[in-house]
Formats: sequence, C-alpha cells, structure tokens
Amino acid sequence: CLIHPALQASVAGVAIAVALVPPLVVTGITLAGWLHGQLSYWPAFGSFMLFLANFLTIELAAGLLFTAAGFRTRRDLGGQAIRRTIVIQLILLLATGLFLAQQLQNLVQERLGLAVARETLQSSLRRIPGAELDSVKAELRQKRLEVIAVVGSRTEITPEVVAEIETEIEQALGPQLAVNDFRLIVRTVSSTYASSSGLLYEPKSAPPSPEQIRAQLLEKAIRGLLSAYPGVELSSYRLLSGAEKNELEGADNGLLRIELTLRSPYVFTPRLVVELQQRLDQSLSKLTDFRGEKSQLLVRTVTVLSATADDLVTIDAPGSNLTQEQKDLKLLLTDAAAQFQNQEVVQVSVRPVLGSAGTLQGTGEQALRYSAGIQLFGDQILSSTEIESWREALERDFQAKHGKVLLLDLEVQSQLGRRLYLPALSSTPPETAGEPTGSEQTESKLSAELAAMVKSQARGRLLTETFTLVRGPTDSDVRIEAVVVTPQALTNQQVLAWQKKLKSQHPKLSSLELSLDNRLGKTVKLTPTRD
Repeated sequence: CLIHPALQASVAGVAIAVALVPPLVVTGITLAGWLHGQLSYWPAFGSFMLFLANFLTIELAAGLLFTAAGFRTRRDLGGQAIRRTIVIQLILLLATGLFLAQQLQNLVQERLGLAVARETLQSSLRRIPGAELDSVKAELRQKRLEVIAVVGSRTEITPEVVAEIETEIEQALGPQLAVNDFRLIVRTVSSTYASSSGLLYEPKSAPPSPEQIRAQLLEKAIRGLLSAYPGVELSSYRLLSGAEKNELEGADNGLLRIELTLRSPYVFTPRLVVELQQRLDQSLSKLTDFRGEKSQLLVRTVTVLSATADDLVTIDAPGSNLTQEQKDLKLLLTDAAAQFQNQEVVQVSVRPVLGSAGTLQGTGEQALRYSAGIQLFGDQILSSTEIESWREALERDFQAKHGKVLLLDLEVQSQLGRRLYLPALSSTPPETAGEPTGSEQTESKLSAELAAMVKSQARGRLLTETFTLVRGPTDSDVRIEAVVVTPQALTNQQVLAWQKKLKSQHPKLSSLELSLDNRLGKTVKLTPTRD
C-alpha cells in the first residue's frame, strides 16, 4: 500500500488481521485454561507458534519488498543494519519453520496410520459375522501411534482377535510409518441384527456339559411342579454333598438330596414336602438322565406376606378353600401353558370376580366370570394374538366340561431373561465389625439401595417381594437374591458395579454375594367386553 498508492490502506489491515488475530485469540483462551488447570500448555504453545510464524513472514516479506523498492534511510545505505536484521529474521523464521515442519510430519503420519488402520480393520472385521466398523481415530505421541476403534458387533471382540488385527496393521504400515510403538484399542458396542424371519449373527454357545444338562432339567422340573402351589417361587436350589448330607437323617445312599429355598405366602409343611417329593420322583422317572434315582428334599421356606391399605392379602395352601371349578380352571391354565415351547409356569392364580355368577343376556346361558393370572418364563415373549387364542381355547374347554360360559379376565406375564450371579466380594472387616442386631433394618436398607440403583442406572425395577437376604456362617456374610425387570439385558459389569457400591455402603459386611434373575418382559391384560 505504501509502494503502490492506488491500493487502499484498509487492505493491509484486513490481511494482517486475518493472519494474526485468530491464532492470538486461541492462544489467549487456551492460556487462560492452562492457568486454571483445565487444559495442557500445548494448545497455547502451538497457536502462539503459528502466530509467530505469520508475524515473521509478514515482517520479512515487507522488509524485502521495501528494500527492493528503495525504501531506506541514509544510515542504512551501507547495508550493515539491513543485513543484520535479515539474518535475525531468517534465524527466527528457520526455527519456527522447523517446529511447524515437525508438526506437519506428525499430522501426515497420523493420517497415514489412520487410513491404513481403517482399511485393515474393515477387511479383518469381515471375518466376524455381524461386526462393522463404526469409527476410528489415531493419535501420534513421541513416535507412539495409538489407534482407537469403535466396532458394532453381535459378539464381543476378544483380546486375541485384537492382537491379530494389530499385527496385520503393523505389517501393512511397514516402512511407511516411522513409529517405535503401535497400539490398537477396540471398543465393542453390542448390536442386534434382525430380519423379518428372525435374529441374525446369533453367537454360537458351547454345548452344555452333562452336569449342566442335569441341573437344567432338574430346575425345570422343580419350577414346573411349584406352579401348582399358589404364590410359591423357587428362590434357589442346590444338591447337598459331603457333611451337608447329615442334615437329612436316615438318608440312604443313592438318593438325590436337594435343598430348596422357597418364597411362599404360607408355611411349606411336611405334608406339602412329601407331596412335592413324590411328584418330583414321578417327573424324574420320565427323564433318562435321572431314571432310577429318587429324591429327598430339604425345604427352607421364606414366608412372604402381602398387604393392602385395608388388610392382609392371604393365599391359602393347595387343597383348601378352592372350588372344583377353580381347581379345574387352574389345571387348564397349567396344562395349556405346555403348548408353548420353552415356556415354564412360574405362578398361577385364579379368583372369582365379584358378582361372577349369572346368565348371559339374550341366550339365558349360565356364565361364570373369573380373574386369572399366570406368569411364564422362557426364551421368547408371547404375543397378544397367541394369548387371545389361548384364552378362547380355555373358555371352550371349560364350557365343554362344566356346561357354563366362562368369562375370563386373563393377565399373562410373559418374561424372558437370564440369571446373573457374582461370587462373594470379600474384605477384612474391622475388629469391631459386625452387622447390627437389627437384621430386618439391614435387609430393608440393602433392598432400598439396590432398588434405587436398578431404577436410576438401568431404568428398571426390583421386585421387592422377591428380595431375599441369606446370611452365611456369620451375620457379616450375606447373599442377596432378587428378581430385576429391565428394558434391556444387564451386563456383568453393571451387576459388579452394583455389588461394589453395596459393599462400600456397608463396610461392616465381610462378604457380599449378589445373585440377580434378570428378566425382560411385558404384561398383557385381556378383559372380556361381552355381556
């Protein structure tokens, strides 16, 4: 602008502002963050070096241009001051240029490593059904390249697979990338792929061992038999061995000795134990894995009482206060549930609706109205269409047997899930440790704390009526068993975090086991609209 009067002076101001103000602004903001301990010094230093490079090149270019145009004072006619200034400018510019060149080289290396890593990851993940690369980023720090990839997959990407991909990336980089160390980190995001015909890329699990098959068959048989006992749920079971067998006096060799822990609204008397044991023997005699074996049960009952604002809700033991029609309807419900594959009956309840007996308008037929509830547990959720057709079949069968029209309010709880168990989390309690004598207060606190964590962190709910606290050899050794209903399946990491938090909130406990029955399901309620 000085040399060429035709140019306006504002052009120079705009050019300098564009080159110098942005990096200076970044320097000021990041420097403030560094002084407050929220950022490292590196962003402030890097932006200042960019400002310095722009400043030096502007100054050097202007000096050379003015010199060539003859803008100089008489004192500088000898050229010594000009040469000194140019030398200083060149030295500063060279130092700044070396720094920026190093940054550019690192950037090129990062982009090269990122491109090679992305291409290799995409190629390697094709070998894993249902695995797809979501995002990848690379960072180079002092000759160490770290690549972090996020992969959506139906199955977990194991460290062995990551090691193989890491080796492939290193071989692909070869001499192109001058790094001393390379590290690949893969974060797996669980993904579900479904088509109109079913789920895709389902992981193949190892076949169960003979012991696992026996345990599954035994549990299924026990749960199926307990469906005949209103309000009774299987909390836990185990086969007795060793010194524990002495608890069963007179036990003969060859007996299948089983300890059951039941949650029941009534005491499970010896009469009920004998009845359950006989039914179990009949069921096991039909299974080849248990043929010829007899059972002997040790039943521990955890009594559960339910109440409303007005009174206790009582459930009578089987064989009392049930009409023949109620017994038949309950049996029909239990038998009809067997038509659904991989579904087991957890609980069945039948009660008459107030004013249930009467006649249908227009036909004069006798009608009964009952409210029934059945809880199913399996590997799939029943649809409303299946439940509706099921109810219609129940009403037809009931009418054929009793000659009366059945109006059935049917509520089906169809649940699926899995059991998550974590072994005891132990610690050495203080010498004065020991849970307070008020065990009910401790159980109430643990139940409330676990329910709060399930609600806030998993958007689910803890079925408080299933919460059981079992004490071990000492009062400071506890095991928690409960049923948790969540919209999405829980992971072992989530349950472990809950276990650690409960343990930290109760430091006087020497050990804490957590066994959760995680269920996902829905409740479908059908009410007849007929007169």
